[in-house]
Amino acid sequence: MSTIARFCFINFYFAIVASQRASVQISVKQSGLDQVKDDVLSFISSKLASVLLPTFYGENFQVSNVKIDVFEAGSGESMTSPPNGYKIISQGGAVVVKGEWKVWQIAHFFTSSITLSYEGALSAQIPGAAFTQDFVLRSNGGKPEFAVGSCEVDLGKVQVQVHDTSRPWVIETVVNATEQPIRDALLRLMCPVITEVLRDESSALTRRFDANFPLFLQTGVKLDLLRSPAARLDSVDIYVRGRSFPLSNPQLSFPFPSSLLPSPLTSSHMSRFTLSTYVINTLLYSLHVDEYFRESFTSGQIREFSQTLPRAPLGIFASRSVGIIFESDHFPDARLKPPYIEISGNFTLTVRRTLASRSRTISRSRAEATILLSLSANSSAVQVITERTELSLGNPLIRAMASDFLTKAIGPAVQSALNHAIFSFPQHFGYSPYFISTEVAENFIRVDADFR
Repeated sequence: MSTIARFCFINFYFAIVASQRASVQISVKQSGLDQVKDDVLSFISSKLASVLLPTFYGENFQVSNVKIDVFEAGSGESMTSPPNGYKIISQGGAVVVKGEWKVWQIAHFFTSSITLSYEGALSAQIPGAAFTQDFVLRSNGGKPEFAVGSCEVDLGKVQVQVHDTSRPWVIETVVNATEQPIRDALLRLMCPVITEVLRDESSALTRRFDANFPLFLQTGVKLDLLRSPAARLDSVDIYVRGRSFPLSNPQLSFPFPSSLLPSPLTSSHMSRFTLSTYVINTLLYSLHVDEYFRESFTSGQIREFSQTLPRAPLGIFASRSVGIIFESDHFPDARLKPPYIEISGNFTLTVRRTLASRSRTISRSRAEATILLSLSANSSAVQVITERTELSLGNPLIRAMASDFLTKAIGPAVQSALNHAIFSFPQHFGYSPYFISTEVAENFIRVDADFR
């Protein structure tokens, strides 16, 4: 292979690798996995209640309408099983079963006989309920999929209570006839029911997942998975594309790669989100392509704004025929300079005069802009604060107007992008944050969050 061919191949290879890097990495820690475990156990308990068992028949008895009345999952634990497995173990649970019994007896009187029947209700307590459910974490075409794996169930001894009779032989008949059949039926039915309801719920969540989340104005963010989640010893890592895009052109290509994210560090919170500036820069590029950073100021708007700056002379802008156009030359670029996110860009200021429906350019100048953003958080969202906006324009009035425009345009857009990139994924699965902390590091943005 020639030197030129090798050079082209290497650049092509690294371009492909860079395009497949996740710009959002979600690390669900052990406390977060335990929250998922609690929710799964609660879901299973609700679905097992009212499950109907078969009718039991015997020579002189029938037990019918037998169903699970209560299923208590007991204590549980969640475990990861690399490379992409997740297991829920429940022990010390209990099952309560209720049903109806009917017993008959043939009584002989001299030359004739009659059938005597007795009926009532029964309940059964089954302590020591335990089960294990395995999951496989996958990416199904970029959608998260929690494939339901093997299931194991174990039960303790069935304790039957016969109601509505005091006849010892009736009680003995019902107890002997139902203890083992109820246990066998539960062992036979519980895993298929658990597997079916979990598979249905998982399929519905995967089916409803739309990787293209609407974002800010005419933009969106792609939150598809780049590969299957990875199960670590005490966490599950999820790799999300996190690329913003204009809704008018979802397949827009970008002239820069995604940067490599560091391995997630330990955290005392349920989850850690690690983001690269790719999320922000693809947003800024999309907005630039859609001419979001283009604003026209009429002479009336300029004079009105000048009232907030009484010492700033109007000069040429005192004329009602003069207006300006402020627009981005190149897409603004975001870089991390702890504790700030620094956004810089080149802009053009065009002064135009309009007379008799004809417009001509009076002057055109270039300006460099720098916006410093900091992050904070409340209990439900990340907050983006514009600390400073600097613009290299000589006219103080126009500099103030353009700075005000950039402050209002960039801060809310970045805030929307970060919150959607971070919280849209867990919110799809029904989780909302109640604690959030943020950090701007040298190579990444870190957000720790607890959910419920």
